[in-house]
Amino acid sequence: HGASERARSIFVVGDEKQSIFSFQGADPTRFDEMRQLFEKQVAASGAMLRKPRLLHSYRSVDVVLRAVDRVFLLDQARKGLSAPDDATPVHVAVRQKAPGTVEIWPPLKAVKEAEDEDGWDKPLDQPRPASAKMRLAQQIARAVKHWTTGGLSVADRNNGERPRPVTPGDIIILVQSRGTLF
Repeated sequence: HGASERARSIFVVGDEKQSIFSFQGADPTRFDEMRQLFEKQVAASGAMLRKPRLLHSYRSVDVVLRAVDRVFLLDQARKGLSAPDDATPVHVAVRQKAPGTVEIWPPLKAVKEAEDEDGWDKPLDQPRPASAKMRLAQQIARAVKHWTTGGLSVADRNNGERPRPVTPGDIIILVQSRGTLF
């Protein structure tokens, strides 16, 4: 038998709730397009397409997953998903008791700089101090400094869940792209 005569399989895993933020170049509109394409191709081959719901998350903690699920309760956020409302998955963290914190900060807007700060000799590729991205980077830096200098503690799973000071390795900051903020 040649390769074209063997039964083939395809295994695809994706999470629209993560894709909506375009991390790693993901495009949420492509979820439904590709789902429909695969359904047509599999049906044309006479095979059956199984669509199991993968609800367990090994990569996140309960508090983060619940925060994301709450965001997608809003009609405006749910519009970005291709799955019908009743199919929008609610994920379950495998590590139910793992610690975590979600902070939502208000958006920052750029502040108009004074005319003299926009002189002819100012470098064009240098981020402006008043830009929203620069101010957000400074806000993040201040928060990390506060957390790592005694402002926050975490449960140490290697030491009987006793609290210990936060270290930089305990912090994950997601950015949409590797630009100025990164």
